[in-house]
Amino acid sequence: MLSGMLCVWNGAKYLDACIASALPHLDELVIVEGRWQKEDKASTDGTIAILQKWMKEPKVRVCINRSIHQQNPCRDLYWNITSTKPGDWMIILDSDEFYHDKDWEEIKRIAHEEKQVEGYAFKNLVFVNDYRNCLSHGFFPRLVKLEEFNKINVNHVYHSKGLRAGDYPRPKAYKYVNHPHIITYHYSYVIPLKRFNQKVAQRKEEERPFAWRNNGTKIEPIDGDGEVRAGVKPFTGTHPRIIQERYDSPVDTGNK
Repeated sequence: MLSGMLCVWNGAKYLDACIASALPHLDELVIVEGRWQKEDKASTDGTIAILQKWMKEPKVRVCINRSIHQQNPCRDLYWNITSTKPGDWMIILDSDEFYHDKDWEEIKRIAHEEKQVEGYAFKNLVFVNDYRNCLSHGFFPRLVKLEEFNKINVNHVYHSKGLRAGDYPRPKAYKYVNHPHIITYHYSYVIPLKRFNQKVAQRKEEERPFAWRNNGTKIEPIDGDGEVRAGVKPFTGTHPRIIQERYDSPVDTGNK
């Protein structure tokens, strides 16, 4: 079984496309909606209406969070409604992340055939301000095999049944590798500056550092000293199909 876990708050710009592109490849998709900071706030940008539409799909399960105020325990709500069992695979999704169809086929192959590896990290391309410039952001763990008490250090998932913080004692060896070909296309920063400012405010509430800033006209990656970080380069490849169909336009900068 291949399950998807998606947490979202005010992610309407890409949410419908994300679900539409991922769902055909998944056996189930568990979505947790809600803000995990100090106040219980529902999405205000149309996210709820999108989820109400998709709740009619048999493979979609939606959990509304209004009580948990931390990011990682919020994601743990997945375990309350998933139908997975030890030995199944889970892919961690963000509402602004996409894959090429050929990469989905490889992800499904892994879920059905892989016996040795317990987790995969995928190369992460982060698009900045528009669809023509991106930053290679290293490898992020995204695909994991679910096993009871298997403590796997997976980005954004901690203290969960089967997935535990990586600094905990591990009962057995953890076999996790970087996949050489699969790429996650991340569009979190092809957004209006108003939405970016919300992200900044969220990080301040969480008292976590944030490696991005609004310079007044655009979004910039920064280093620990607040200096602009090098690495944003023109993108010369092809976006996943649904991004090409719904978003990719020479005049769509994302900051309208």
